[in-house]
Amino acid sequence: QTHSKPSRQGTEGVGYLGESGLTFFALVDYIVNHKPTIVVVENVCSAKWNMMCEEIRRVGYHVQWTRLDTKRYYIPHTRERGYLFAVLQGAPARSGMPQKWIESMRELERPASTSLEAFLLPIDDPRIVKVRANLEARLTTSTRS
Repeated sequence: QTHSKPSRQGTEGVGYLGESGLTFFALVDYIVNHKPTIVVVENVCSAKWNMMCEEIRRVGYHVQWTRLDTKRYYIPHTRERGYLFAVLQGAPARSGMPQKWIESMRELERPASTSLEAFLLPIDDPRIVKVRANLEARLTTSTRS
């Protein structure tokens, strides 16, 4: 069984055309056919989150999405992404699960206590100097060929 896609031809973004839309609707087809109890989707923050939630809600799921950033989870790097959490409708207790998941993620937040720079080697470290010299030699050799 395949999911009926919106007929908004020519509009960019998830749900309308293009690779992202095809990938998303393939996911919806999988959800329709296999009915997993829980679905988690990760994507760029600019994705059409409200539309994706509505499509997944339409096929029988309680759903919410949120933005999370790696720097809030003890990783010394910033990578903000959107996450959608959906639970198959059925038991009444399931309706609040997406919100509970978001709250649980917020409770897990713990900023990194060390900056990214603390993990990097100094620019004059002998290993860095050697790697740069090797790369420069390869580049010089490849431009001569």
